[in-house]
Amino acid sequence: MATSWDGLGKDARRLEADIDAKLAAFSRATAALSSIRSTALGAPASGVSTATASGDAGRRRTAGAPNGSAAPDGFATAEHICTEVEGLLSRLAAAVDSMSRVQSATGSSAVGGGGGASRYMVARHADILRDYTTEFQRTQRALVAAREAADGLAGARAELLGGGAGGGGPSTVAGGLYAERSSLSAASAGADAALNAGAALREDLERQRQTFASMVARMDAVGERVPGINRLIGQIRRKRKRDVMVMALVVATLVFLTGLWKLA
Repeated sequence: MATSWDGLGKDARRLEADIDAKLAAFSRATAALSSIRSTALGAPASGVSTATASGDAGRRRTAGAPNGSAAPDGFATAEHICTEVEGLLSRLAAAVDSMSRVQSATGSSAVGGGGGASRYMVARHADILRDYTTEFQRTQRALVAAREAADGLAGARAELLGGGAGGGGPSTVAGGLYAERSSLSAASAGADAALNAGAALREDLERQRQTFASMVARMDAVGERVPGINRLIGQIRRKRKRDVMVMALVVATLVFLTGLWKLA
């Protein structure tokens, strides 16, 4: 990894572009797996009845539907992308930390943009890292939920289909358990959505606070770089007041002379 300020900035921008592309692919893969999970949770009863009516051939078709060859491949791809994103986030965090150390150690002399500008650049990359980390964690939780749902659904289907092979058929209690599982999954998804909305609002408020802090820092930096601005403004104001006084004196003199001329 580069150690100069410019090199660290280039590394951070390149890592941010790589993370953005990988996160998009990770989200698409997880969304596809979540849709497979929803489809499988929505059709337990029809699969069991097909197995009971058609015998061993129907059971083989139903058991292969929710967790066929496509789902394991999809999970493997998503987990591989997850590992890559984790590595990229770690590298970006190291780059941001290095930029912060360089900025703190050398100040404005080695970063080429002034103390305020360098602090703003570090804060901007830190905000981007925080956003990417939050999005990655949210997608990772969705992937874990899809994996758990797929594993649990496959096990439950195997038990039900095994019971049907003994001649007794699927029980009403098992159907009720499936319905309860679907309800719990829907409630869990709603709670996750509410928590994610609250977390997003909190992150927006923190981002606004950091933006205002960076603006104040930049104003302070401008004041430090140009200490004579206030003095120049004061001189301009004093000159304007003097000009106004001179103009008022000239006008009063002319009015007085005009009055004397008319009286004479």
